[in-house]
Amino acid sequence: MWPLCARKIRRIQAGGKGQHGLLLSGFNRSGQPAISQNVSLKKNENMKIIPVILFLLSEESAELKQFWRAEITSGGKLNPFRLYMAHRSRTRHFLMWWRLASQMSIKGNKQQKRAAKKIHWSLQCRYASDISLKAAIGINPKFVHLTGVVISGKSVIGENATIYQNVTIGLRNDNDESAAHIGNNVNIGASACILGNVNIGDDVKIGAMSLVLGDIPDKSTYICQVTPKIISAA
Repeated sequence: MWPLCARKIRRIQAGGKGQHGLLLSGFNRSGQPAISQNVSLKKNENMKIIPVILFLLSEESAELKQFWRAEITSGGKLNPFRLYMAHRSRTRHFLMWWRLASQMSIKGNKQQKRAAKKIHWSLQCRYASDISLKAAIGINPKFVHLTGVVISGKSVIGENATIYQNVTIGLRNDNDESAAHIGNNVNIGASACILGNVNIGDDVKIGAMSLVLGDIPDKSTYICQVTPKIISAA
């Protein structure tokens, strides 16, 4: 089944034209082979596809397929058509490829880790976000808008998290050993900033533009009150 995905995998780079981007070097928009003057570039693109296929065929991809079944096919069977439709989907495209790159980065061999970095870079360029491949994110996260989202690789996020645009989950100091530990069913509003080794419980709602520097208990709503002040121009 997985070798049939090779043609779809070639569409990972978003490029600059069209909703889903151009095919990689060596193929045109209609899927037909194109003549390339740079043979070495074509070989490099093929080298990114082979590690992905080998990873999908290996036993190391078992956890990835569990994520994909829960998030991409809603518990159904995985097949090339469903993966292709997820690739075309505006809401599932990022999560599908980020999961692949994350699992390859953690469990893959040297070549697969290198391919994972290239996939991650493509996602960063397309979505203007930086979600580390080492971040531990539970099943079924919902990124309402990905623009500006930054998540540290030392973060732990539970299941069913809802994250809005410009959210930052990171370290307070460069030498911190870990970032936030976030529970299940947490809603994080736009431009919220969660810094340091804080513990956030389950079923928590964090308001937009909140600065979180301490722990938040379960089933709480956290907001930062801001008093507007007008300073007249003298």
